[in-house]
Amino acid sequence: MATKDNINIKSSFNWLRREARGPTYISYSEFADRSACSFEFGDNGYAASCNYGGELLHMSAKDDEKGVIFAYGDFERTYYSSLARAQRQNGGQATFGLGIAPNQEPFHDAEDPKDRGSNLKLGQMLERGCFNYRWPFNEYALQLNEEGSDPREVGTCARVSFVKDDILYQVIRLEQGCRLEADVCHYSPWKGQVILSIGGLIKFGALSTDIAYTEHERGVLDSDCLSIIGSANQLDIRVHQLSGDSYDTLPLQIPKGKGDNTGGKYPGPYYVYANLPTEKQTDFRDRHITFIAEYRLRQTGTPPRWPEIPTSEDIHGYLGIDPYSEKATGVMWETIFLQREEKSNYFSELSEVNLVGRCVEKILTVDLVPVTLRDETYCIKYEAERPLALISNLFIQPSIDLEALFWKMRFLTKAYRFLHTFMSLSTSDASTRPSSDDDSDEIPDVSKVELRRLEPKSAWNQMDVIKKTVDYQMKRLRDYIERILVYLTRVFIQPYITTNLPPLASKDFQSSYYYVMMTIWYVVKMCEPLGFTWKWVDGMKAWPGEDCLLDHCLPSDNLRPEDKEKEKVKFLKWYHYASVLNLSARKKKSLLPKFWQARNLDMKVSLLEKDARRSAAAKLSSRLPYSAEDEILDRLGFLAEPLNAEFSKHGAGSVASITARRILDRDFTRYINPGRLPSGDKGPTYGPWEVHALCYHSRLLVENHHYSKDSYRTREQKVEDVEKFRRRISYFLNAEACVIPCWERTNTASFQSEATSVLATTLLGICQKDFIIAWGTSENNESGPKKNDGQSTGVSPNQQLNLRSGDPFKGNPLSREPLEGAEISKPPAIEWVRYKPPRQYHHENFFNSLEDTPELFETCHPNTGSDTRLPPRQDVGRDIGSIVRTLNECRLTIVDLKASMPGQWNSHTWQGYKNEVCSLSNESTNGRIDDRAAFVDSRTMAKKLSDSLVDQELQHRTIILSPTSSTPIANDLRLFWNVFHMDSRDCFINHDKRFPDFSCQNGSTWIARITLRSWSKRRPGPRHGLESQHNRPISNNTEKFLESSSSVGFSSSGGHSATPTEQDAPIRIPETLETALRSMNDDLFNLEEGGLGSVELEVSSVVLSTNNFGDFSQCTVLSDLLNRESQKLLGDQCKDLWEKFIHQPQTARCLVFLTILGILCEHMANDYRIAMDYLIQTFKIEKSFTLDQDLLKGTHALMQLKLGLWSLESLYKLHNSLVMSLRCIEEASTELSAQIKQGPGKRGEVLERMCQHSLANFERKMGQLKVLNEELNQKIKLNSRYKDSLSTILSLEDSRNSVRQNSTIQKLTYLTIGYLPIGLMTAIFAIPSEQNVLIPRMGLGGFVVSIVGLFAITFTVAVFIEPILGSLGKLTTIRRPLGSGGGSGTWIPSRYSRPSSYNGDIEQGRAG
Repeated sequence: MATKDNINIKSSFNWLRREARGPTYISYSEFADRSACSFEFGDNGYAASCNYGGELLHMSAKDDEKGVIFAYGDFERTYYSSLARAQRQNGGQATFGLGIAPNQEPFHDAEDPKDRGSNLKLGQMLERGCFNYRWPFNEYALQLNEEGSDPREVGTCARVSFVKDDILYQVIRLEQGCRLEADVCHYSPWKGQVILSIGGLIKFGALSTDIAYTEHERGVLDSDCLSIIGSANQLDIRVHQLSGDSYDTLPLQIPKGKGDNTGGKYPGPYYVYANLPTEKQTDFRDRHITFIAEYRLRQTGTPPRWPEIPTSEDIHGYLGIDPYSEKATGVMWETIFLQREEKSNYFSELSEVNLVGRCVEKILTVDLVPVTLRDETYCIKYEAERPLALISNLFIQPSIDLEALFWKMRFLTKAYRFLHTFMSLSTSDASTRPSSDDDSDEIPDVSKVELRRLEPKSAWNQMDVIKKTVDYQMKRLRDYIERILVYLTRVFIQPYITTNLPPLASKDFQSSYYYVMMTIWYVVKMCEPLGFTWKWVDGMKAWPGEDCLLDHCLPSDNLRPEDKEKEKVKFLKWYHYASVLNLSARKKKSLLPKFWQARNLDMKVSLLEKDARRSAAAKLSSRLPYSAEDEILDRLGFLAEPLNAEFSKHGAGSVASITARRILDRDFTRYINPGRLPSGDKGPTYGPWEVHALCYHSRLLVENHHYSKDSYRTREQKVEDVEKFRRRISYFLNAEACVIPCWERTNTASFQSEATSVLATTLLGICQKDFIIAWGTSENNESGPKKNDGQSTGVSPNQQLNLRSGDPFKGNPLSREPLEGAEISKPPAIEWVRYKPPRQYHHENFFNSLEDTPELFETCHPNTGSDTRLPPRQDVGRDIGSIVRTLNECRLTIVDLKASMPGQWNSHTWQGYKNEVCSLSNESTNGRIDDRAAFVDSRTMAKKLSDSLVDQELQHRTIILSPTSSTPIANDLRLFWNVFHMDSRDCFINHDKRFPDFSCQNGSTWIARITLRSWSKRRPGPRHGLESQHNRPISNNTEKFLESSSSVGFSSSGGHSATPTEQDAPIRIPETLETALRSMNDDLFNLEEGGLGSVELEVSSVVLSTNNFGDFSQCTVLSDLLNRESQKLLGDQCKDLWEKFIHQPQTARCLVFLTILGILCEHMANDYRIAMDYLIQTFKIEKSFTLDQDLLKGTHALMQLKLGLWSLESLYKLHNSLVMSLRCIEEASTELSAQIKQGPGKRGEVLERMCQHSLANFERKMGQLKVLNEELNQKIKLNSRYKDSLSTILSLEDSRNSVRQNSTIQKLTYLTIGYLPIGLMTAIFAIPSEQNVLIPRMGLGGFVVSIVGLFAITFTVAVFIEPILGSLGKLTTIRRPLGSGGGSGTWIPSRYSRPSSYNGDIEQGRAG
């Protein structure tokens, strides 16, 4: 790269180089780990806002009619949506500024530039900062746009934005080369082109009174200018490229294929195709290319005006890059605070210089807007006075908040006095130095003194350099302060004057109008001694005596405010009338019309003073716990002396001293309160005061009040005490060193735009006292004359130093801060640092959506490892619409919780959630609309699902699906774990596998998921949709996911197969057993129309995911058990828990999960009981195993027994599923109960009672399942014993039958033996005589003798059959030697030998 010595810094935007930015550049790298934020900048009523990455989000311009007009990107202009976009580095379609187009094809040669692609793309952000606390700057790494390789860094991309001559400019400088801290330096010559993008879908708005409107509009290309035209406003855009010392205007083109189907109304973005410099055109050491974009926001129809494009030198001077420039405020503030550190020899962890410098520039350049004043004839008046209105939160719910205006004016006044004091202290004449009293009006005229020569700390004298800058800054402050006061007096005090920027109006009690007189008097008192002039005084005599705006807006003295506003209003009313009295009773000319100079005003102020003092004393003596709502009372308590409101002397001390004592006596928050109490109950509902930045500022107020008044502390002790609270406030700084007012985003304290200015005022006061002490007469003598307020702390210094040994406060009384756990009776203080929000407040899943980040869903999703490409954005709506129509069969219900903000910005009371329940309409609704659940069509539901949750201002969303078919699970499963609820992947896999399981993971994302099994009785008729789910194979998407699950850490638990088993099949009586059932219960078939029903498996899954803190959640419930009433109950109970535990969302998420689980337990127990009764009573299982004497005599006895066995097996299936589900529920109860005990923080008595009540409800509902499990187990055991007993009895009966049969057979055997001889002889004598078998003429006698003889022989053989057979066996035995050796000794029986049990069998036969 070229060095600083051989290049011209001011030309060719070389001052954007890293080595040439100079001391006016402020880097925010040290705040990179803080909460990200936008950067707002502007000039003369024209302003803009960039996100964390420097991309353009908003733009505004002054308007004579509407006050301010706006243009912003494609997002909802709500608090959550704007905050989410501001914290992101890549804004996508929400931004419309100039930048390198993302997601481009790599460069290749082609004739049409649209077909070539881009050679470069953006890498990581390297640097973020600003010039002079005013103009944002971002630097990115440049990478080669290549495919299939690691990105190679080849340069840097610097971008700076600013407003000049009512035009917004953005400069982008691409520079080739390597940065010093780069890991690898790649030399790759630039070639081809780079594609820039600009514009987009723009919305327009206006601040007309207190109503804003928005509209979507189109873009029109006219020559080289892009005009995005609305109904009333338009935005003109041009892009130029630096070519030598001049600019070439570049044409803006519609990307290829993007504007074909838009009907000539392509919304954007538009592309700029620019050629990169080659090696022949430039030297490699100085190769860069610069682009500048112009934006002009105006009313449609106004004449176009493009000023001459500023050159690099012009911009260099306008931005104040040169440290010797009068606009180099960055160098000025750095030098001033460096002087303080050198003089006081102490360094603060709180970046005061960045905080103060940025606060000044933001108010002067962004918040202040020129206004138009008109009289009753609608003629413009007082244009020469150029009045300014101070707008709070210009780009997020803008309004003229009079309370914020006072505190910001107080800061501007303090900044002016601080610079005046600093210049006075730097003189050599000690007599002109001011006193250490912060409220002293005796400040010397800076024009009459000269700078005191200091020994230079560097090559150039810092004080000489910043003198011109200080003068310039003081002139700016003086001019703006006077013009703001013109606005207040002309609009509020002068009658019949109207403006295009009126203050925020409301029908409610508006205490903010009291701040008008307070502001006028405070500025007059503090600035008039410094030479300020008030132009409205000269014509004040001609004003009418009545009908001014302030008189109409001020609340009546008889009107009672709300209880929470009562004490605050007492102070404001007192200060208002005291300010009127001071303005009217001035020794010089009165600054108020006679109308305000009421009689007996001094007596009224005295009474109001007593009332306010009494209220402050009562607050001190009440010993009530400190809350964030008390902080405004702290600030107001220290205003009595600056406003000169105390006219009487009291022995108890001033109001400031009473306020200081209460601040010193406050304790840490030790118990967490509920966010909402039951109806009729009263008690605290506020959160910990430690999460509010300005509550720590109250301690700084005390230190500032006593900084130069007490004499019992050394300066080192004072510095140490101040630094302790500076250190705590440093936790609340964001990425641009400004204050985050509150860490609770649901709290309206987050909108306190004055928080930074309030803190900066006190810091400047302490810094001013440091200068006075260091440079004053007591610089080397700390015990010099001091102004000691003996009543400041209520005790004498000696008493303060003699503290009790058991006092739970450390240090001296002015640094009294309670020690955590100092008293045994008190629990430890909450760990308030754990409430600190992350760098991005909203979780990524609340931002990513099909509407806002479609590019994330057009590629492979990183969580799945599988191809999950979705259609392009123009087809997303149609695709999601078809999916929603499919989900129509699932009874889709969405329960959304939105945080409702109160009407008054200064209220810290949280208002609860708005519960929005909408269900997808279908035929079953029959047009009936529930009063609490609105039925919407598919298009509306598709919009809710495709839009981001931050755009819908949601904190908690619950999606309830009651599937009636397998389609959503099989085909659209990817949309749930990729789009609708990205953390539901594993739970849906378990649901699809029907595998019961529970898991809980804690980290940056907290996820609890559970899957349960249950059985439900189904009526006869068409098969229920879930039957097909149980009998189907696993879906293709699930198979793909399981195949790739190893790459993302997912595995099937327990070795269960994903394929369905017999255990999951519906329980339906076999047809062969229906006859037996009919014989037992014929009436059953008459009751069940269409046949018997079935018992089917139900799978229910719940997955709840939150961010780490727990205040944003997404929940998906997939179950067919929940009807409409149960869904409403679920929504109401979850809303109730989120509201009660708003200050402890870590407990709320566990209770919400257990509540949903308890509702499922209740339905599961009911379904299980119905199914169990159905199987037991319908199928008469107990009758099947009953001991009945006629059991075996029935016709269907065997089938009845089979029916009983089938019923018992069905009960086993129910019991197994119940046991597995109950195990998961108990595991969830144990894990989440342990997390509830961890806190964080100790719950108060009321909140702990609410927690235990919720846990008891869950235990009661889980107990129903436990009782049912025991009953089912007892039923199974009882019928199993019946079955075993019946089996034993049947076996005994079979044995008895066998014995009886043996006896009968024995008798028949004997009878057969008797008839055998008779039959044999009859057969022999029946042989014909021709055969010569018988002896002739044997006759009857021979026949009888033969029978008798044969009978005798038969009986003899029967009696001696065993010996006979034994003898025959011995004769038939073969003797054979064992082995080949021929040795004998073993006889082996032949195959005719009898077995060893033969004799025993014979003996048994004899015995029988």
